Amino acid sequence: MSKKKVAIYTGSRSDYEILKPLILKLQNNYSIKLFVGPHHFQKKFGKTYNLIKKDKINPYYKCLTKLNYDEVDISKFICNSIFKYKRRLLKLNPDLVIILGDRYEVLSFVLASFFLNIKICHLHGGEITNGSFDDTIRHMISKMSDYHFVTSKDYKKRLSLMGENPNNIFNFGSIGALNVKKTQRLPRSVIYKKLKIPAKSKIVTITFHPETNSKIKFKDQIKIFLNSIKSNKKFFFIFTGCNADPYGNYFNTEIKKFVSKNKNSLFFKNLGGVDYFSLINYSEFILGNSSSGIYEVPILRKITINVGSRQSGRLLPKSIINCELNSLKIKKLLKKFYTYKKNIKFNNLFYKRDVLSKMTKQINKIINVEKKIKVFYEKKK
Repeated sequence: MSKKKVAIYTGSRSDYEILKPLILKLQNNYSIKLFVGPHHFQKKFGKTYNLIKKDKINPYYKCLTKLNYDEVDISKFICNSIFKYKRRLLKLNPDLVIILGDRYEVLSFVLASFFLNIKICHLHGGEITNGSFDDTIRHMISKMSDYHFVTSKDYKKRLSLMGENPNNIFNFGSIGALNVKKTQRLPRSVIYKKLKIPAKSKIVTITFHPETNSKIKFKDQIKIFLNSIKSNKKFFFIFTGCNADPYGNYFNTEIKKFVSKNKNSLFFKNLGGVDYFSLINYSEFILGNSSSGIYEVPILRKITINVGSRQSGRLLPKSIINCELNSLKIKKLLKKFYTYKKNIKFNNLFYKRDVLSKMTKQINKIINVEKKIKVFYEKKK
């Protein structure tokens, strides 16, 4: 008897690192068909397809479309890739599609699956990020999905308010949080030498993405942020590259210019999970607006200074310090960081030890359930 087919989409290193443990667990019982998005193949994002090759997970389909990542180019990509993915999915006829998150690349794959009436399971639905257009995309994906694996009871409640059946929403926690627990970190001396960080430096890890739903102009966003740290010589700043958002390339270019003029800084397009979590482990704190600061960093008992509105609306652990995207306010916070640090407590809202086993058991059930016509769920009074 042939194995049932599960199609899984990965658009970037960040979602692949989260999905990888689930892929490896599922491939024991199912035929995994991995669809790999275009960012994985681009040099500007660190050619992260090499991570997939290293893990010996064979892709079913590679989307090699080149993107400039402006608004027009993104729209063209979505339209063209729907057709490409639909053609491949029609031939494959998977029993289940699994996708994660809120990116426009994922949206095109979900639309193709939805129009072919394939069962869809969505991870990380029900969340809110007011400062990014990903927020709207996430909710669109949720409305096309049949099953939802969420990271908190609050997100389950929000999906049910959106008309999703609570019986199809499962609060299993975050695989990303589990990954941090399981990842073996490198010794300080090793990661410092590997990344060429001066010994005894007080490092701060930075990931700062464009706020794609903001009143502040893109060019002003990165200008404000870099101005807030350029005179700070107390810390050694390590930047990781931006997402493939509009103006993401511009942000990366401006960051590289900053690094070329400031000896207490470095830039990396992409760090793998081991290097990234090792870096976090030895950082004084995390600065920027990445969701990693909310889901993963608290596991390592590190503080995140969350700048601006990109993550506005998410549930926040106690170790998050919010700061407006304002140079003076960021400067003040960095100057008084160690004073603030004394009062910080740590918790993690999203870590559950059995997240993988629970997801796998539920997938074993839903893959055998016939797809039903979705109706808007309303709680009976």
